[in-house]
Amino acid sequence: MAAVLLDNRHLVSATQPSGCVLILDADASRVLQVSANLPEMLGVSVDAALAEGPGRVLGRDLAGRLRRELQGRQRLPGALSIKRRVAGQTRSLQLDARRSGERVLVEIEPLIRQGKRRLLATLNTWLMRLAGTDHPDDLLELLVAGVAGLTGHDRVLVCCLDANGHGAVVAERCAAGVPSFMGMRFPASDFPPHLREHNDRVYMRSIPDVRAAAVPLVPALDPCHQTRADLSASLLRSISPEQQRYLTGMGVASLLSIGMHGDAGLWGLVLCHGMGPHALSPAVRDAALGLVQMATQRLFLLRARSEARYLQRVQDSRGLLGAELPAPDTLLKRHGDDWLELFRAQGLVLVMPEGNGQFGRVPGSASLASLVERLEASHRRPGPWVS
Repeated sequence: MAAVLLDNRHLVSATQPSGCVLILDADASRVLQVSANLPEMLGVSVDAALAEGPGRVLGRDLAGRLRRELQGRQRLPGALSIKRRVAGQTRSLQLDARRSGERVLVEIEPLIRQGKRRLLATLNTWLMRLAGTDHPDDLLELLVAGVAGLTGHDRVLVCCLDANGHGAVVAERCAAGVPSFMGMRFPASDFPPHLREHNDRVYMRSIPDVRAAAVPLVPALDPCHQTRADLSASLLRSISPEQQRYLTGMGVASLLSIGMHGDAGLWGLVLCHGMGPHALSPAVRDAALGLVQMATQRLFLLRARSEARYLQRVQDSRGLLGAELPAPDTLLKRHGDDWLELFRAQGLVLVMPEGNGQFGRVPGSASLASLVERLEASHRRPGPWVS
């Protein structure tokens, strides 16, 4: 499971064959590198693209629009749809562009036909259902069902990460015959800090065909700086051989990963697995991303409400200790079950001048005496605390 998340950083100069990449200079006026599959995707040779520039590849009007819309921006306000005549057939393509350091990264993908009205209606239906949920677990179950319905992947799961980077699968939707990962856990070492930082910046990862061979950039090095291109922000960047081998061994042939981000950073991931190659329309990917983002906001709202109710219950329980109290055993008998549920505990010990009370499973008397002595010596401030 963990290797589903891992992605090696050394393959920065290769792309997936599901689209093509152009790397332009900062003014978007010169083509510095292109992916080797440019002729198959756009019908323009690599030599012509490098020699004649963006106007030859994209057309003069589109190249000019690209330059204008990138002025003062880090990326295009929205992806552009274009049509090109390739091998005697008209091909619909999507173009997106963003800045990466001193370069402009242009990604071009085929547009897969998808009814936009039907997709929008489906997305709105799932959003309305998410808005009606009142419990985080119900919301996560609805989220995996919605993403599976939108994308058609065979397995969709939510993997949450704790503050130390340890992860667990907390929700899942599987097609018939697909093995379940529900409840699986993995250590922080399988999700290193550099990958968490990358997911904070790049919310989505798409691999339509795990087994597809990577496509190199031509030339291999930036002609100005003689350095390898940084494709870490590209949706089309290739996967590492390690990840490819692991996914293939698991029977996963396609992958879509979407980050779930909160105020503290990356909270978790929605991982979509296909048992066969599975290409998605960019519009479907964007719909899935929108659904995940809205569900994440709703999730944190529900968690905040639950936390507020929990704190109020704790405060109400503390109020009992400020009133005139019965004997410890009587107090625990009245409220012990509620307190065990409230604090998710197996046992309670109430230490008072009038005597001690116990409820549930607790340590032996000698261990309790040592624990109380240590806590009294360590925590002299007023108010509740936990150890």
